[in-house]
Amino acid sequence: MNAITDHLASRQRAGLGNDLKELNDKLEAIARNFSVEWLDADGDNPLQKLWKRRDALATNELLNFGDAIEGFEKVDESWLSEKVQIVKSGDEGNRSGAIFELLGLNTFLFAGNNVIPAKSSNPGYDGTVTLNDGSSWLVSIKNHGMTSYHRFFQKNAKEVDGQFQRWLAKHSASGTELRIFAQKYLDATAWGDVKSDLRHILDGQLDGTARNYKPKGKAQIILENLSNKYQPLGEHNISSVTFIAAKAHKNEQDKFLEDIRKGCSNLVKHTKNEPNSACPVLFVRLCANASVNNCKSWADDYFKQFPNERVGLIILYQATIVTSESSSSLAHYILPIEGPQFSKWRNPPGHPQRALPNMGVLVGVILGKASRKVIVADDGRQIELDDTYLYQRGDIYRRYVTQGGTVSATLSNPAPGIKIHAEIDLEGHPTGVQMIAPESGELQLLT
Repeated sequence: MNAITDHLASRQRAGLGNDLKELNDKLEAIARNFSVEWLDADGDNPLQKLWKRRDALATNELLNFGDAIEGFEKVDESWLSEKVQIVKSGDEGNRSGAIFELLGLNTFLFAGNNVIPAKSSNPGYDGTVTLNDGSSWLVSIKNHGMTSYHRFFQKNAKEVDGQFQRWLAKHSASGTELRIFAQKYLDATAWGDVKSDLRHILDGQLDGTARNYKPKGKAQIILENLSNKYQPLGEHNISSVTFIAAKAHKNEQDKFLEDIRKGCSNLVKHTKNEPNSACPVLFVRLCANASVNNCKSWADDYFKQFPNERVGLIILYQATIVTSESSSSLAHYILPIEGPQFSKWRNPPGHPQRALPNMGVLVGVILGKASRKVIVADDGRQIELDDTYLYQRGDIYRRYVTQGGTVSATLSNPAPGIKIHAEIDLEGHPTGVQMIAPESGELQLLT
């Protein structure tokens, strides 16, 4: 019998405990089904990218995915094989859908429920969760990922960040934070104005003309010194932060409602002959920047428009990154929204009230209420960031000097995309020590 490779050996695994064999088995399940050769190969597949990373967040994502792979190996190997092939070779939409089918259905399987994946020929729902009293949930998975409008924002924000970084490098400038705020959606013309305005404002720092420049665009562009709490900064590496926020496109709500309408319509169509003991459930995955509170309000409005819809429940799910000074971890928001027909399933005539199935995850904490998304302005005001696209990235190098031949340096990841590194002066020879953390604040498998 071949020995199992220690896939955790070179990965960050803070907070996972000391008994790592069971966890390594999760990664081995990925290796077994996808092959190490494919995982290690160069490619744009998000699973390949994730496998090569060594930071703690990547380890956590892989463990949750591996738990789903390992679990469904025992439930339905042929169904799993189909999903593996879609993840490996499917287009972006189908690949993302297959990934969340595995992760979404696994929230029920992990919690000890009996889960039966639907055959590929079943167009109505993706899995059945059978409960102890013989009733069931017919679960349809809907992957409401990042829209084209959101991707357009991220693409342009990254280009603006690159423009800023190139200017800093050219002029050996360090210690600056770039903030850009737009109260409206930025289309192609507006992004052109932002890039032009930024170029003039940056060049104006050299000759003092920036204060007299009148921006063409509507976005507010601010350059500030990095907070004093990061002092002293390294002298041989450039420290900077970029934060960009803009109003989401007005069609974001329409796209969400369209996804809900299509999902519910398809689910109702293909479950109309199911018994009353089977509850149709739409399980919707939201991208990290979506407002859970807004989506809940829109789902409530949908049920008000269609009070006789047989869909009993819409479950909103969002995986996000929670950061502290020393680590990044996963939070899973799971919010069930009951429709008007749900009580008929939950309270069958002449029988005890039915219990809802438990849900769980291997790594991360499950929360039932999404936190408010705000940024604190310099004057202390809290600016709401719901209905807002966000881009954030930064590298900050703090300077440390050895004392008595020793040095104590702190590396951290205080916010998604923001990394604090160390520049250590070893007898006049600076050495950079980088924080191992994801480049952005986005999850790889659930973008």
